[in-house]
Amino acid sequence: MSFEERLNASVRGVEFLLNTADGKGGRRAIPREYPKRESGWTEDNGAVLTNEQIVGKVVGKDYVAQLRSLLDALNQPGTCEMIHPWWGVRTVQVGEVSHRLDNEEDGVAYVTFTVWEAGTRLFPSAAIDTAATLGNAADAANGATEQSFLDSFLAGIDNMGPMVDTLLDDLDELTRGLPTLPDQFREWTDRLMRTKDSVGSLLAYPGELAREVTGIVEDIKGVVTDPIRALSVYDNVSRRWEGMRAELAITGGLPTGIISDANAGSASSVPTIDTPDERDAAMANGVAFTALIRRASATAAASAIASANFGSDRDFTADPAGSVTIGQSLTGDQVNNQLSRPVVMDGVIGADRNLLLTADDLEAMANQLAATLAELAMDAVEAGESGAWRSLRDLRLALLNDSRERGAQLPRRRQLTLATTTPSALLAWQQYGNTEYRDRLVSSNNLRDPAFITPSTRIDVIDEVANG
Repeated sequence: MSFEERLNASVRGVEFLLNTADGKGGRRAIPREYPKRESGWTEDNGAVLTNEQIVGKVVGKDYVAQLRSLLDALNQPGTCEMIHPWWGVRTVQVGEVSHRLDNEEDGVAYVTFTVWEAGTRLFPSAAIDTAATLGNAADAANGATEQSFLDSFLAGIDNMGPMVDTLLDDLDELTRGLPTLPDQFREWTDRLMRTKDSVGSLLAYPGELAREVTGIVEDIKGVVTDPIRALSVYDNVSRRWEGMRAELAITGGLPTGIISDANAGSASSVPTIDTPDERDAAMANGVAFTALIRRASATAAASAIASANFGSDRDFTADPAGSVTIGQSLTGDQVNNQLSRPVVMDGVIGADRNLLLTADDLEAMANQLAATLAELAMDAVEAGESGAWRSLRDLRLALLNDSRERGAQLPRRRQLTLATTTPSALLAWQQYGNTEYRDRLVSSNNLRDPAFITPSTRIDVIDEVANG
């Protein structure tokens, strides 16, 4: 190793020049000496935790900016990666840090710090299970949502069936094309069909209807290969029912199949509301049903985040032993289409077992869902539903806390602006130290010509983290 190669070291990717490295190690020897005895013995009480005192410096016209960057890296909590010119890449815990600026030496700043061997924790540290707390808050919010619907929904009002059928058709439509697990998807669609067949009886018991709707909505996260994939369905359901969809379904304003009965002289798509009082009651039921759907969607989205695995064993590759089901529509009028007839395909686009998720992605998802929960909580306050408001407020706080704590286990995304034309393999080597990451850079940035990445191209780089 040349002298120049022994100069460069880095902590958390921030480089500096290494002057000296003074290390300690060995064994914790405890001598056993006894009075009026000519002999004794020495007890080996385990290894001394390896540590080094590092003395380095930064030089150049921008030495103050370099010093700030190095101090910021050294003062971050937790273990870090240090590239040592003699020992290579090590995982260490930074200890005490000091720095020195001298007016007699211009363009140079000195830093002294201690690094300890990271080691392995013998016992797990005490921590709150934020995912379980979030799941419990979601269950409580579901219960409050169902109770609120039970208190406000009036049974025995005509034209409620098309409204519920519209929701079930929407769920069927919005789950098409999702990478799903075959057995779970088949069970979910069978439950959807049973609910569709029993809408008439469920309308007589609003509590049962609420439990069935919230159950079907929440179970979507259990049929996809990764619970995070269900968030798009929940968002689309909530957006679709934000406006007058319930009112249009009640009044026959939505396109639907007309089933006429010549003997009775009626058609199913023609509203049978006769008086203004009946219309007002039907519209009030529509408002209650819309609130049920939007709250159930937001609660299920929070539950999906709680059930997602963000640990070190989160696999981003397709399961070679598994298959992915792209579900066909199992409701509505389908000619020659059998029930529970999924199409099983291997290697379809987007069929990876888990989505590639970064801490920034999780933070954006959580903030968007938290804003929705805050809006729903305000609506509950205006409606005088204190129980629903309290549960939605607690769910929002649990969501933000969970995303903050578990987001630290996910990698971060950062942007690069290249100064020169660079091949993707070279960029992978520069950022990760491994050219095998070339495919990740190409796919995540949709590079047309990976061999020549021009300086005008913005590149997103996902940093690796040691999580678990």
